[in-house]
Amino acid sequence: MPQTPSSLSQFLVFWDLPIEIRLKIWTHLIPPPRIIQLATHPNRDNAPLISLTKPPILFSISHETRTLALSTYNFLPVPHMRIPVSRNEDTVYITLSQVRSHRESQDDNHIATVLSLVSYFPITSLGFAAVCWGRMCELLNLISILAGMPHLREVLKVIEYGRDFTGELGLLDIPEWRQDWRRMANQVEAHIRDQREKLSIVGNGMGDVKMRSIHEKFNSTETRRSLEISTVLGKTRDEMK
Repeated sequence: MPQTPSSLSQFLVFWDLPIEIRLKIWTHLIPPPRIIQLATHPNRDNAPLISLTKPPILFSISHETRTLALSTYNFLPVPHMRIPVSRNEDTVYITLSQVRSHRESQDDNHIATVLSLVSYFPITSLGFAAVCWGRMCELLNLISILAGMPHLREVLKVIEYGRDFTGELGLLDIPEWRQDWRRMANQVEAHIRDQREKLSIVGNGMGDVKMRSIHEKFNSTETRRSLEISTVLGKTRDEMK
C-alpha cells in the first residue's frame, strides 16, 4: 500500500526524535513472554537443535532496534544457531524431531548431546514433550541435570496430541481430575529438591523448582474445539474404568 505524503513525513520526523524517546517507542515491540519451541536435529554435523519459533522482530528492523534486542535477550549456547531468549520471561520447549537416523544408538547419542547443551541454558522455565522427557529419563539422569541448572524455577512436561494443529502454540494446564499427573509432578519436585539440597552443601544454594504437566494448545477456533472434545472423551474413559 503506497504511503501518503503525510504519513511519510511523519515517519521521517521519527528519526529526528531524541534517541531516548525512540528507544521507548521501540520497547513497545518487545513481545510478551514467548514459548520458544526447539526440535532435536538428527544430523549432528549441524546444529543439534533447531528453533521452530521466529526471533523477535526487533532483530530485523534497524541497527538501533537490534541493539535494543541484544540488550534484552541472551542467545542459547547451541552450536551453529543463534536462538534469542529472555531468560526470565520465555519458556524453552524441547520436542523430538520426526526425522530419525537409521540406527537407534545414533538417536540416543544425539539426545545425550542435546541434554548436555540444555544443562547450560540460562533460563528459568524449561519444557519437554512427554516423549522427549521419557527418552531423556531412560538414557540419562534428567533430574540431576535439572537440579544443577541454577536459574531454573519451572519444569513443564507437555502432553502432545500427535496431530497437526494450526495456530499459535500455547500451553494449557491439565484438568484437576488428573491426579495421577499431579502425583508424578510432586515426585519430580521432591527429587529435584533433594538433589539441590545436596548441592547446597558445597555452596551452591538454589531455590525450589515447580513441576507442571500440561497440554499443548493452539489459538484457533477449530483446534480449541478439537481439544475440548478430546478432554471430555478422556475424562469419560477414566470414569468408566
